Amino acid sequence: MAAGTRSSDAVALKLLAPPFILRKASSQLFYFQPAYQHSPNTAVALIQNPTQDMKNHLSFRSHFGKTARLFKIRRSIVAGVAFSAAAAIFLHAEDAPKIEVTLDPASAIVLKKGINGFPENTKVISTTCNGIYTLAPVVDGIKKRKELDWLEASWASIEDDDTHAIEVQLGKPLSGGRFQITWAYDHDDYKFSRSYVIQVKDKADGVWKNVIWVKDNQSIVSSYALPKEPFNFIRIAQPKGGGPDDRANILWVGQIEITD
Repeated sequence: MAAGTRSSDAVALKLLAPPFILRKASSQLFYFQPAYQHSPNTAVALIQNPTQDMKNHLSFRSHFGKTARLFKIRRSIVAGVAFSAAAAIFLHAEDAPKIEVTLDPASAIVLKKGINGFPENTKVISTTCNGIYTLAPVVDGIKKRKELDWLEASWASIEDDDTHAIEVQLGKPLSGGRFQITWAYDHDDYKFSRSYVIQVKDKADGVWKNVIWVKDNQSIVSSYALPKEPFNFIRIAQPKGGGPDDRANILWVGQIEITD
C-alpha cells in the first residue's frame, strides 16, 4: 500500500482473526494489533488521534520497523470506537532478522491422510521437543482443545535460549489460503508467542521467504494470508526470547492449519 492510498482502498481491507486487543503504543496512540491486513506483508493499525499522531509516526517506526507510513481514511466506527486515520505497517524482509533453525529428526511425523488443510504424506518436524511432548497434537484436527489432557492438547519446544520452530513439508504444492496457529492453553491461560516469523519456500534447497514478521502478538488464534505462488514448505520460527510473557524461551502450540 503506497503513500496516498485512497479512502476506498482502506475500507476494503480484510479483517484478521479475532480477538483484537486494544493496546497503547504511546501516550496519544491506541491501535488494534493488527486490525486489518492488506497483503501478506502489509498490516494496518487504526489510530484515534490523527491531529497529533499523523505528525509524528516515531511510535510506529519503533514498534513495527523503519518502513511504517501513515495515510488518512474516512471516519469509521470500529468496536464502538470512532477512528479517523490509519497507519500502513510495511513488514519487508529486511525488517526481520535472519533465522537459523536446527531441526530434530526424532520429532518428525508424517500425515497418513490429509488433515487441517495439509495434504496426505505431509511431514511435520520441529526443533527439540520439551520432554515427552510430540507434534501429533498440532495436526489432530480437534477444535475443543481445553477438554484434552495436557499431553494431547499441545506441543512445546524445549525451554532454552534458542530459536524454536515447527516446519511443515507439504505432500504436494499449495498456494494461497491462510496459515493459522491456535496457541496452547495451559493452566487457564493461552500461551501465545509474542514474536515470530512465518515463512515459505518452494523447494528443500530454496530460500525461505517471509510471509510476515510478527512483533508483540496478543492473539490466541493467529491467522496470516499465504502467497498465491505455489510453495512446498511452510514454517513458524520463534527467535530466542519471543515466547509467552511468562515463559519467553518456549514455543507452545495447540494447533496449526491451512484455512481458506
